[in-house]
Amino acid sequence: MDVERGPSASVPSPASPDGIAVELTQACHDLNVRGLFQAAQWAAEQLVGLELHTSQQPGAGAWHHEQAHSHAAFSGRSPAAAAGPRADPDENHPQYLLARCYFQAKEYRRAAHALGGLAGPLPTFLRLYATYLAGEKRREEDRIERGGPLGRGADVVNPELEGLEAVLGELLLLQPGHQQQQQPEAVAAGGPQAHPQAPEAGTSGRQLQPQQQDPFLLYLYGEVLAARGRGQEALEALTLSLRAYPCNWSAWQAVQSVCSGASGGGAASACPPPPSASSFPAHHLPPHAAHAAGGAASALPLPPPAGLPVHWAREFFLAGAALSGQQNQEALSRLQGLAQVFRGSLAVEASVAQAHYNLQNFDEAQALYEDLLARDPYRIEGTDTFSNILFVKEAAPPLSVLAHRVAATDRYRPESCCVLGNYYSLQGSHERAVEYFRRALRLDPRCLAAWTLMGHEYMEVKNTPAAIDAYRRAIDVSPQDFRAWYGLGQAYELLKMPFYALYYYRRAAALRPTDARMWCALAQCYVHEQVGLTDAAIRAYQLAVQHNDPDGIAVHKLAKLYESRGELDSAERLFRHSLQRLEGNGPQALYSSDAIEALSFLAERCKDTGRLGEAEELCARLMDAGGPAKERAKALAREIRSLASYGREPGGGGGGGGPHKAGLGLGLGLGLGPGGGLTHAPMDADTPMGGTPAGRSPLVPRRPLGGALSFSRGGSIFAAAGGPGAHRGGAGLRSGGGGASASAAALAAEGGLLNLLGLSHLLEAAEAEAEAEAGGGGAGAAEAALEELVAAELGGCDPTAVLAVMQQLQFDRSGAVAALQRSGGDPVAAVRQYWYPPAEQPGEPGAALEDLDGAE
Repeated sequence: MDVERGPSASVPSPASPDGIAVELTQACHDLNVRGLFQAAQWAAEQLVGLELHTSQQPGAGAWHHEQAHSHAAFSGRSPAAAAGPRADPDENHPQYLLARCYFQAKEYRRAAHALGGLAGPLPTFLRLYATYLAGEKRREEDRIERGGPLGRGADVVNPELEGLEAVLGELLLLQPGHQQQQQPEAVAAGGPQAHPQAPEAGTSGRQLQPQQQDPFLLYLYGEVLAARGRGQEALEALTLSLRAYPCNWSAWQAVQSVCSGASGGGAASACPPPPSASSFPAHHLPPHAAHAAGGAASALPLPPPAGLPVHWAREFFLAGAALSGQQNQEALSRLQGLAQVFRGSLAVEASVAQAHYNLQNFDEAQALYEDLLARDPYRIEGTDTFSNILFVKEAAPPLSVLAHRVAATDRYRPESCCVLGNYYSLQGSHERAVEYFRRALRLDPRCLAAWTLMGHEYMEVKNTPAAIDAYRRAIDVSPQDFRAWYGLGQAYELLKMPFYALYYYRRAAALRPTDARMWCALAQCYVHEQVGLTDAAIRAYQLAVQHNDPDGIAVHKLAKLYESRGELDSAERLFRHSLQRLEGNGPQALYSSDAIEALSFLAERCKDTGRLGEAEELCARLMDAGGPAKERAKALAREIRSLASYGREPGGGGGGGGPHKAGLGLGLGLGLGPGGGLTHAPMDADTPMGGTPAGRSPLVPRRPLGGALSFSRGGSIFAAAGGPGAHRGGAGLRSGGGGASASAAALAAEGGLLNLLGLSHLLEAAEAEAEAEAGGGGAGAAEAALEELVAAELGGCDPTAVLAVMQQLQFDRSGAVAALQRSGGDPVAAVRQYWYPPAEQPGEPGAALEDLDGAE
């Protein structure tokens, strides 16, 4: 989800600590009495984080701002606070007090029934909220009954949603002076039956009256609409709620959840208009159709609403949105502004630690998490991420201490189970680790970290089908998490299905465009023998180098690709860069396969170009490595001395295939040592143990089929600098050495992927269209035109997904596109749906396969 960017990250008005403290104090009370305990806890934590009191003194309740907590002071401090709800007269009613006890004991239907005779705003909200939670509890029970503790339960819904939507619609859409209608007894008592009917279309003339609406009812209405799949309407309701009461953190979280997971369709590309009394709908369209398999993964995130209030809580929301969208520098900027006001906030410090973790600044993140646990020794939140850091750093003693600490505090929390799973994984007990991750998922089936980590463990024990299922479940929970997409790419690459792997790696790279590991994974798929798109691999490795590949894998791989293409000057430059990096890693790194390959190429290259003195020095270094390389170095040294003695000029300076290739194959060898591994860099927080993805397939001989232009629905992920998509994470290409050219001729040459799709004719059409519209706007205009033409030809489907379906099902292009459109764009789901079609509708036998069979 994109977040707003501004020149500063200061906290908006009211920014004075006293004014914020008054709002938070009232919010703690208001949220607690309505059962919104998570939001109340957040408000209390930020109140403590203001550091306006002195907890060390005996009078810990003494405040610097002198008893400023009355409702009168609260309502007079700021316009935003004044719009909050007033004290409810039913707060001390015996029935309300009884219902609140039932609610805290999680007896939601009893609580709703106890409030049936009260009609004030407070009991009305608590009654409806208790009914909603009772329905959620029933939905979870049905899910377990149908699919077990870890079952998907995609078709299980909250049975109370329809009735709640109707009741809340009536409460929120009444004209001024119109008397409230009595709610049906079933809904008042929280019963699942006899739901009232929704308002008919003829009643749509009623208008909202924002000044009379309960912001908490609007919040609940937004939650109900979101649960029914109506994201835009939910955002309007939630925005109205926040404009009236901005201290409800649960409403901010609901907005972020809808924006990151709703299906935007055409509306996703533009911000919705600011909600107003006249724009809020009186009746609603039918719910959107449920996503097919893989459909959630292709959903486009919605932008945040334009009408959110300008309030200090908005900064927390924008920082969290930037963090979830991997915009970590933007998040750090906003969190820095918040830290100047909330100096002692644990939530702010935890978010900063998460941002450093995402940026792979593991030392900084570890120090912050250690400080958090020193200030709050019994804290469980965030310990799973902390354990990921310790796992990646292979810090077994600190991870053991953390595991014992969380087990002693609360071993039946999902975070605690993830910590224990990481501990056992680091010890090599992968079955025990899987057991703890499964326990975490039984406690919380939507625990994203547990699904992803369990997938990594299954990869370690070579259970690829189980790993694929775990990664897919993680994507169901959060389609914006790049680790699950990356894991799926690893799994399908291990299964030697490179087109599937290419599709999933592309999704991971689109979500994490500044991560060099994503581009290295993509490049390795591009050079697979079944794909053979060497030019695309070179561009991917260039992007990895540009984004500071921490392990230097991309530089070495790129040098070998240039060597295979005969571009020896570029190969020499990169091999020297790789050798310089290895020299900085210590003497042992010079004995790795990467170092041997670099020394062999450079020695041969210097000999062929007449630099015999340097070639002899390189041979001497190569002989120190020992093994077969030593024998080859001796032979090369004898040849160099012979050339020097007879004063003969070496030949074949530009061939690139020098004699060394006929020997040990060091120029194109399969180096598997620690320095040049053919594996990807380890995933930061969630890598299977050992730092290397399990079962990586070695490189195989490749057939060059030309380059490739890659496409995604949001723009080319291989766009040249300054072209479409270059702004997405700064993915401009480096110049020189076979890099992307800005000429139209170079663009026309990049037709490898289009050739495989049978769309090479679009290259000329794109150039002609660019010339006609932009007067010869260069490669950028031609690439943009080509993007549009290919997207139209493929129905918006990813080209690599189309190729994967064509390969697996032996379809032509149109049949593959039809299969993908049926499955939501996921190639694996398309193939599965073809071979295992959903149940046919009565009266329509064979309808599920009619179009596909015709296309075939």
